[in-house]
Amino acid sequence: MPHPHTPATTPPALTPQEHTHYARQLLLPGFGLPGQHHLRNARVLVVGAGGLGSPVLSHLAAAGVGTLTIYDNDTVDATNMHRQLIHNYGRLGMLKVDSAALTLTQLNPTINIEKHPTRIDATNVINAVTHADIVIDGTDNFASRYLLNDTCVALNTPYIWAAVYQYDAQLSVFATPHGPCYRCLHPTPPPPGSVPSCAEGGVLGVLPGHVGTAQATEAIKLLTGIGRPLTNRIGIYDALDGTWNYLPLTKNPTCPTCATPPQPHAMVTRWTKEFANDPTCALPTTTTTPPTITATQLHQAHTTNPPILIDVRTPTEHATATIPGSHNIPLNTILTHPTTALDNLPHNTKHAPLVLYCTSGTRSHLAAATLNDAGYPNAHTLTGGITAWWQETTP
Repeated sequence: MPHPHTPATTPPALTPQEHTHYARQLLLPGFGLPGQHHLRNARVLVVGAGGLGSPVLSHLAAAGVGTLTIYDNDTVDATNMHRQLIHNYGRLGMLKVDSAALTLTQLNPTINIEKHPTRIDATNVINAVTHADIVIDGTDNFASRYLLNDTCVALNTPYIWAAVYQYDAQLSVFATPHGPCYRCLHPTPPPPGSVPSCAEGGVLGVLPGHVGTAQATEAIKLLTGIGRPLTNRIGIYDALDGTWNYLPLTKNPTCPTCATPPQPHAMVTRWTKEFANDPTCALPTTTTTPPTITATQLHQAHTTNPPILIDVRTPTEHATATIPGSHNIPLNTILTHPTTALDNLPHNTKHAPLVLYCTSGTRSHLAAATLNDAGYPNAHTLTGGITAWWQETTP
């Protein structure tokens, strides 16, 4: 497959620093200076700076991709550390795009990094993909996958997809000329909540690193024209067996997306209707700022005026570790049914002090704001989440 950039004029010579940095790469047969120039001229959009995004961004930065654009609205928390090696404990609570940029500029100060601390959604996806040569998906939800796939098909932009869960992974390259797209594999999304996420089922820490590195490899192949990209095939990795298996995947002549590629704006309209009831698409729906409480204040309140504690993490997370006396009401339940989500609590909750918490405070902030809007003015969020509780209350 031809690389997307073929400079019309002689590109600027590599600096001495670049020659040193890329010395081993420049020696590669079929790569050399032309390959390095193609990487330097490239723009790659990476959606997600988490488990998959960490190795993708690190390897593409080190390899010399000229511009890396990162979309992620999440913050760094302690549960990331076993697999998201682009972050560290000194950056807990920091936006992932900022944390990632710090690491990447240390890896390679010659590249450009564009940070967008927001989700990819119907309002920004067309602009994001339009300015990219390749899109790499590091997300963990179906809504984002279908949105990115459909937009890449509409704009003729290669889409490198991967999914990881527990000990297994899948990988492919979609939306290339004459190749299949993600909807050829999965024409319609599963019902919301029917497929467990990594937060619910777990993931082996090294697995995203292994697969994200493979995604970065596919991007380099596409950008430089070397090798055979993973198009018309899907790779399936079994970490416990240590094997990759490759299955053929052909273009579906009746695919709802690539059989007759939609216009970008028509595609976004279709996606918006398709995922209207998916709670993962409804996260940024409140502008309310809920009241907060610190772990120290909560610890003191336990002995004077105990609040109602609500853990908004998944049942699996709640079963692993929790603050004593908590009730588990997952975030999606609150987002989907904010006026009735607390009905089964053995208290009159309308005016009782409520404290919601998660791992680091991101999910509980949204849940508390949603309950504030639904008529629960005393719904607080625990600053720093259960991580802060452990740090501030453990002797």
